[in-house]
Amino acid sequence: MTQNPKPLPSASQLHKALPPRSFAAPPEMVAGALLACRVTFDQRNGVPHKAVLVPVEDFEGRWKIRQGGRLVDLPALRRIDAAPVAVELCADRQAVTVTLPWPGNARRALLLLLHPQVAIGGDVEYDEIAGHREPVSLESGIVTRRVDQALAPGRGASFALGSCQYPAGMLDATVRVRTRALEDRYIGPAERSLWRLGARLENDPSIRFTVLTGDQVYVDRTAGLFDPSKLLERLSFAYESFLLNAGLQRVLRVAGAEIFPMLDDHEVADNWEPRPRGYGHDELQDEMAQGRRLYVMRQRSMWPPAVRGTVSDKRLWLATELHGHAFFFTDTRSKRQGRTIGNLAYASILRKPQSAELHKWIRTQGPDSPPAFVVSASIVLPRYLSMRGRPGSRNPLGLALQTDSWAGYPGSLHKLLARLYDANAQRVVFLSGDEHLSCIATITIECMFEGRKVVVYSVHSSALYAPYAFANSAIEDFAADETFEFIDEQQHAGLCRKFRCHVKTFFPDSGDGFAILRPYRSAQGAWHLDVEFDGARRKVMRTLDLA
Repeated sequence: MTQNPKPLPSASQLHKALPPRSFAAPPEMVAGALLACRVTFDQRNGVPHKAVLVPVEDFEGRWKIRQGGRLVDLPALRRIDAAPVAVELCADRQAVTVTLPWPGNARRALLLLLHPQVAIGGDVEYDEIAGHREPVSLESGIVTRRVDQALAPGRGASFALGSCQYPAGMLDATVRVRTRALEDRYIGPAERSLWRLGARLENDPSIRFTVLTGDQVYVDRTAGLFDPSKLLERLSFAYESFLLNAGLQRVLRVAGAEIFPMLDDHEVADNWEPRPRGYGHDELQDEMAQGRRLYVMRQRSMWPPAVRGTVSDKRLWLATELHGHAFFFTDTRSKRQGRTIGNLAYASILRKPQSAELHKWIRTQGPDSPPAFVVSASIVLPRYLSMRGRPGSRNPLGLALQTDSWAGYPGSLHKLLARLYDANAQRVVFLSGDEHLSCIATITIECMFEGRKVVVYSVHSSALYAPYAFANSAIEDFAADETFEFIDEQQHAGLCRKFRCHVKTFFPDSGDGFAILRPYRSAQGAWHLDVEFDGARRKVMRTLDLA
């Protein structure tokens, strides 16, 4: 015999308060000490209807709420002084937007989402939903406020660079207790890099934003061995793991920071590349369409609205200005052409519209411009050793077909280098990830029979977490110090120009982690770029002179 459930009291009187599982974008401090944010809510709890911010403090390793001048354990809390505000459901139905007043001078505050489900007499109840399989971590709802300071004269905004976050498993994840404050010692190996980055964002307001160059999720985490058979299931599983990363949640909870995650191959499939023309229905394009859709919904939505709103979701590349510096975010994955031995010399990693816009953007970055940055998921240089070919070989491109980076598209790479030379773009810096090791390449370009040289840099970040050595590139794989020649395909003054490019590479061997880049101008007017590799093994600093 079944029993009817007891009727719930009026929803207008009652609610349940739960912190969000994660933030879909960093909270933004707006005018009037208001906090605006976009929050991914737990679908199993239903859509929240209101939200409230309350001050919170870490007291002897446990989170407590400051209420009425005293610290109160959350389970003992029966009423919240602050008035809740209504939330608005986003169009993707995965998140809500909310704008709340920040509670006084508190450095940290707990964002509670209120659900019209259960409470008694108007009091606030914090507990798990009946039958909820996982405890809701209090940590995931705590927002850290930092006040951005004015930049010192001659100093540009600093920013972080990272890529490649392999997901946590049973042995390398963070174990969280609902009311305990997370500390460094509790963080699992898989989440330490992003956790460390979150701490730096909280404590160093000069680091204004973070660029993640791709592979934030691994749809193919076990290379098909234990992955779900259906693509949508693999995508959902991968993004669930990504958003539950304790380090990512800390990064996303820093009010005032910005984050720019990009798409690369593991958001779709390892070394994804379309088939060349001539095929009928192409399931590889179906894979990319699904991967792009989830990327736009779950990662591109983290971009600041002011930047995200300048380009449609159908185009993943754009040029913009971030804190006084020009940036060009390339899409080197979804628009690349399929290659064969027949089209290898001219196949494009960007396709014509994006390539033309990038070359046009480069022409605006002359020798008197401030440092400008090209963000690319794929590394520009150095090349793999195999690209050198054998002495006297008729195939100087070596194994370009097996190379996933820019060097695997020699036509695109050579055009890029020639356009940098033409623009005399001495202050362009390329930023990339994907190879699972850190390096800085100094690239010197010269045209035969001309007396000038152009020097640009490529800064490559190590993986945030890459536990399997067989999947990581090694220093020995690269031509760290090499010179190669190429012909510019475009005619110049009626002649075909021949170029020489010399590459010299520094490998810091700092381990899994990220990089912090700090552009600045000296008293003599010269621009420099401090590059700090913050790795699991060590921190390494290099200063680049940007002519």
